[in-house]
Amino acid sequence: MTMGLVLTIFVASLTGSLHCAGMCGAFVLLAITGGDPKAKGALSLHAGYHGGRLVTYMTLGAIAGLIGAGLDIGGSFVGFQRTAAVAAGGAMIIFGVVALLRLKGVRIPKAPVPRRWTRFVEKAHAFAMRQRPMTRALLIGLLTTLLPCGWLYMFVIVAASTASPLEGPVVMAVFWLGTVPVLVTVGGLARRLAGRLGRHVPALTSLAIIFAGIVTVGQRLVIPAPEPLSATTINASHASAEDLVEQVESIDQSELPCCHAPH
Repeated sequence: MTMGLVLTIFVASLTGSLHCAGMCGAFVLLAITGGDPKAKGALSLHAGYHGGRLVTYMTLGAIAGLIGAGLDIGGSFVGFQRTAAVAAGGAMIIFGVVALLRLKGVRIPKAPVPRRWTRFVEKAHAFAMRQRPMTRALLIGLLTTLLPCGWLYMFVIVAASTASPLEGPVVMAVFWLGTVPVLVTVGGLARRLAGRLGRHVPALTSLAIIFAGIVTVGQRLVIPAPEPLSATTINASHASAEDLVEQVESIDQSELPCCHAPH
């Protein structure tokens, strides 16, 4: 991963985090207050909630990185390099363009969420609400990845573009970091920002996704060309090889303890 890609992910996540406040704000409040509007969420409950999110985000990143590695291996068999990066970047660009078209009034159908999945998530949240505050906050954080959030899964696709189970979690950790400031201040600063920028947030989010997709494709496809060997390098290689041969031939067997005859 390049620093440029890391910064792009962070800025895109930070830009679109107001979307996260709108969708996940209610879950944050449930996690830290238990639904009591008079309760003040302790910092430890924030840590539990966001810690749960980080664990599942990085797990998704590792899985996505493995899938991306499989795509790259499959593509190499047909002579196509960096398959995961191209597929991921293309998907992000399409997602962003579709979101912009919807903002313009173009009707594009959305993929339905299976009812069984929705019921499972509802039951899991109901179970979490019956637990002690810290356990509740942690469980609700862990369940965040089960929500039908296209914004989240766009960054899972970015994680897949790394084609690495080690770099994939890094992508998701950077994405998580960009969402923390707004979600920690949900109910205060985040709501005021959403009120002032609310009508611009969807467009900014879509543009951020498109830009991240372009960077994903561009930076993953730039493969540095090998440097040509100069005559000096070749001569140096031969010289070092000849020196090694001379050193080996000059070895006296009497100097080797393993070759001494036993007494």
